Amino acid sequence: HRIIGTVGLFVLLAGAIVVVFGSAGKRVPSPFPARQFELGSQLTVGADQIGVLVVTTLAGLGLFFFLRSTSTGTAILAVVDRRDVAALAGIDVHRVSRISWILGTMMAAVAGILLSPLVILDWLFFALLVIQALSGAMFGYLRSIPLALAGGVVVGLGESLLTKYGPSQGALIGVRSSFSFIVLFAVLVFYAVRGAGRGQAR
Repeated sequence: HRIIGTVGLFVLLAGAIVVVFGSAGKRVPSPFPARQFELGSQLTVGADQIGVLVVTTLAGLGLFFFLRSTSTGTAILAVVDRRDVAALAGIDVHRVSRISWILGTMMAAVAGILLSPLVILDWLFFALLVIQALSGAMFGYLRSIPLALAGGVVVGLGESLLTKYGPSQGALIGVRSSFSFIVLFAVLVFYAVRGAGRGQAR
């Protein structure tokens, strides 16, 4: 029921966005200066890209230390791991869930603000972006924030390099657009094999 409700809410919000703002993509100004830095003769990095990397790293590290170093963060981890056991231990699971949703919404808002100037603001693109984000997050198996950040960098750099140096024709032309799906599939297979190996060891 929760999955069906989530999908239904997504369709409702997507339709409302199209009605209110229209279906045409829009561009928004970047909060960072429009400067370019040349790293060698073939590589150029924008100030906005550096800003996104710095802010994302700081936000991820801040969230990591919040979860590991505060009582509220420990309660969140406990509820995520075993909700029923956390309730038996006296943790207010409903309060913790509300805090988790607030934190998640804040992080999503920051991500949207950072990403919107880099792409054309389009509801369909951001819907498909969930797959790319999930590919990075699965590096940490939805448990490790540092690994999730590293996974996001790997996916982003991989797609950028494929865009610049990848094949422009032939059977491999779709590798760039499918890169995040390939990474997600490979990570899921890795964790499945790893889990099966641990099960046999026991």
